[in-house]
Amino acid sequence: MKVGCNTVVFAAVDLGTALEHVAMAGYENVELAAIRGMCEHANPDLGKDHVNEVRGLLEDSGLTATAMEVASPDRERLESIFWLAGELEIGIVNIGSGGESGDEESTKRSIANIADLASLADENGIRLAVKPHVGQAIYDGKTALRLTDEVDETALGLNFDP
Repeated sequence: MKVGCNTVVFAAVDLGTALEHVAMAGYENVELAAIRGMCEHANPDLGKDHVNEVRGLLEDSGLTATAMEVASPDRERLESIFWLAGELEIGIVNIGSGGESGDEESTKRSIANIADLASLADENGIRLAVKPHVGQAIYDGKTALRLTDEVDETALGLNFDP
């Protein structure tokens, strides 16, 4: 098992400073935040120059980026995130499910969307991990198991964030 720290904890500072603090805390692995409107330490919209900058910052920090958190289940956003993850050799992208807790129709739509996204992730050589989250369609152990039972994609996983 690999333990790492998400840079979203350091949303108020730039990526270089965030990585410096993650390394000082003793971590070897890091999850890069790519959460639009909250913390975009990893941003596919910035292109190849950003890829090179992130690579350099990771090398300087001595950290290994093992995942990227996007939070959003938006297909268009994830297409560009999968490109960025591939460029940075990051094999896992974490998302929330979207939808609403306790709403069956919302849960069905979320599961169908995640199945599509997991297939897209697989095509890009990425593992898609869903973080169960309060208020969303996939929010606890029961709904997480339902998701994995209903979606037959090897690229799909779960990320429990205590």
